[in-house]
Amino acid sequence: MQKQTTLFISITLLFFTVLQATAQTKQPQLSEQETKALLCHKWQAVSLTVGGKKIPMEKDDVYYLTFFVNGRFLDSQEGDINDNERWTYNHSTQTIITSNMPKKIARITDTELVLRIKNKQGVAVLTLKRVD
Repeated sequence: MQKQTTLFISITLLFFTVLQATAQTKQPQLSEQETKALLCHKWQAVSLTVGGKKIPMEKDDVYYLTFFVNGRFLDSQEGDINDNERWTYNHSTQTIITSNMPKKIARITDTELVLRIKNKQGVAVLTLKRVD
């Protein structure tokens, strides 16, 4: 009987430990308005991973994404600016569409935006930091 009680307590503790770890790493569910408010800022790319391989970010190769409340989208790299772009957001799939390319929001906070982008090479993960 004592073995069964000890086993039950061990399994219960393990269950609650896993549950707590999962709750701490899961991003809180944001409303559509909260997500858009966090998104509408200027972001600078800090890392890119393609097909599981990290691509080094060159110091001279600065890449920015800027999302505006009015649906405009600014994509700038090395001084090249295209300000005629538009963006849309699908809250049910957590997906941003720019230039007909879907980008899934993997994580968004006040200071960090992580996007998952499916392409021919596989899945690219772009991590950006807020700069405004």
